[in-house]
Amino acid sequence: MDSTETDITPTNALDESRLSISLSQAGPTKEVTVVRIDGVVDTMTAGELERVIASLLGSDKYRLVMDLAGVEYISSAGWGIFVSRLREIREHAGDIKLARMTPDVCEIYELLEFDGLLSHHDNLESAEAAFYRGSSTAPLPKQSITIKQKPAGETATTAEPMGKLSLDEAVAQLVAEDPFCTIAELRDQINQRCSDRYHAGWWNIFAALRRGHLLSRRARFQ
Repeated sequence: MDSTETDITPTNALDESRLSISLSQAGPTKEVTVVRIDGVVDTMTAGELERVIASLLGSDKYRLVMDLAGVEYISSAGWGIFVSRLREIREHAGDIKLARMTPDVCEIYELLEFDGLLSHHDNLESAEAAFYRGSSTAPLPKQSITIKQKPAGETATTAEPMGKLSLDEAVAQLVAEDPFCTIAELRDQINQRCSDRYHAGWWNIFAALRRGHLLSRRARFQ
């Protein structure tokens, strides 16, 4: 990989011992930015990562490879930083690719079902090459809940409605009915059974599960 590396060190001494970030450019015309992360990404250090990503986007750098070979742990706050900027990034024909995750980090990645949103690659070369295959850069659905009006003449859904439950209550009820449902499946059921009240996106379901401490498949099953 032909690249020029730039070190970025956190201003807080405690964060510096826990997180290190460096940047390098890759690709035929240096349009891919490789973000090398080392250490722990949690509530104490996630802010530094967020600032780096915001700075890159402010410089019109929308093709990002996250090199996670040196990352020991990523909390849900850290994963949330990646996901929260995806819509903006993909609207600019970019994407975030993950590379070289350790087994421990990969386990959380799969438990939180981010494998449906962020692709993972075994090496940097594969992650960089994925930008030139042009597949997974479609814009994400809007994150807010919006009122959904039924078209005239539309037949009623055959699924059992969920009354006047809030989104969190509806999600909890569906989890109780089938703890093996994925976030995407929960989203589809919510939109079918509560279609007269609102339309929920993937991120809405993720947030509801997080508030209910049901984010991982393991927690939903237990």
